[in-house]
Amino acid sequence: MDLLSRLIPVVHWAPRLVLAAIFIPQGYSKFIYPGIIPPPYWQLVGVLELLGGVFMIVGAFGRDLLTRAGALLILVVMTGATIMMYQPGAISYGLDVPKLWVGPMGGLDLQALTAAVALYYLVKGNEVR
Repeated sequence: MDLLSRLIPVVHWAPRLVLAAIFIPQGYSKFIYPGIIPPPYWQLVGVLELLGGVFMIVGAFGRDLLTRAGALLILVVMTGATIMMYQPGAISYGLDVPKLWVGPMGGLDLQALTAAVALYYLVKGNEVR
């Protein structure tokens, strides 16, 4: 058995922990400083982000449904963020943003990557092979 084959049972932790490390603090921060999101949406987004990150970790301990639920919550948040920030006439912080893949907060790469990883976990759940 080569090294890569031995990593198969544990490699799922890397993207899980990254998603959790992004979304748990983001969700928690919405309750301290909601930023530009108007109430009551900041509360909803905060709960979705927080639970999405927590479910990704807790789901790894045998609860496939929690993994899929966490992935779905993250996917919903990232879809909403993309629509809000990257559509024509989106919140622009006074910046002129002519390109589709560049929004007021920078490029769309983080949103696309986190949505893709969440979609993977939504479809695969805890199945690591």
